[in-house]
This record gives sequence, structure tokens and C-alpha cells, in this order.
Amino acid sequence: MPTHHRADSLVPDDVTGVRTRAGGPWSRPTRWIHVLLLLGVAVFSGTTLANAGFTGQAIAPAQISTYDIPASTSITGTYSCDSRRTMTVNITAFGRVDRATGYTLSLAEPGTSPATTVQNLTASQTTTTITRSTSRAGNFTLNLTARVGAWTSDAPLTRILTCP
Repeated sequence: MPTHHRADSLVPDDVTGVRTRAGGPWSRPTRWIHVLLLLGVAVFSGTTLANAGFTGQAIAPAQISTYDIPASTSITGTYSCDSRRTMTVNITAFGRVDRATGYTLSLAEPGTSPATTVQNLTASQTTTTITRSTSRAGNFTLNLTARVGAWTSDAPLTRILTCP
């Protein structure tokens, strides 16, 4: 009986003239892929893959601190009163506070519920004038408070000013 070969499944080898199956599991491109895969497996199987594990605990001590904004330590200037009980204060200098981004100056009239005039100063501002009028007799209260951002010092520098 004659042997029949399928012509579409056999391809002549251009180097040796031997006929091989086209696209089989060992064709040239497939052979290179298999060889590269086998080399990769051989290389990685010969080395130990990195493996890390942790046992025990390490606790770092937490240190939390806050900046306590101090009050200014000095203020210089002059003040005057007129017959209508208007207090005018001219500030010529005051003690700077470390890290201050600004200052708040307030002048309160005499009394138990005093009305207050408030002035915000920049960190570089060195002089200002603040005025407060009242119908009440007594002592005016001048306060200087340091600010760091939105935070203010716990206690202001306070001066009591008396109108004669």
C-alpha cells in the first residue's frame, strides 16, 4: 500500500534538505523560547529567592511638644488723655517674641464690661498709635499679645494707664 503524506504539513529544511514538520513543538522560534525559559528556570532555581520575615517588635518613643507662645516682655511709648476722656497711646517699640508672625494690640476703656479697640500688627511693625474714647472715668487697659499663625500667647503684656 502506498504511503501518503500531506503536502501542507511537511516543509523542506533549506540547510539539510530534511523534511520536518512546520510549526511543531520544536520549530526554530519555539525552540528558542523553550531554551530561554529553561535557562531562566535553571538560573533562578540555582539561587535562593529573597525572603524576609520579621519577628519581634520595635517601638520608637513618641515625642510630642508644643510651642508655648510667650508674652512680650516690654513696651515703650507715651500716652495722653484729653478732657473728653479720650486715651491716645503712641507705641514706639516692644519686645519681640520668637516665631511671632504678628501682634494684637488692644485698648480697653474703664469698667466691668469695657469696650475695646483692637489693632493687628505685622511681625515687622515697630510703631503704632491706638485711641479709645469713653464716657467713663478710670483706668484704661493696654494689652499686647503675640500671634503665631492663628495661635495667640497665653497671657498678654498688660499695662494699666490712668487718665487724671
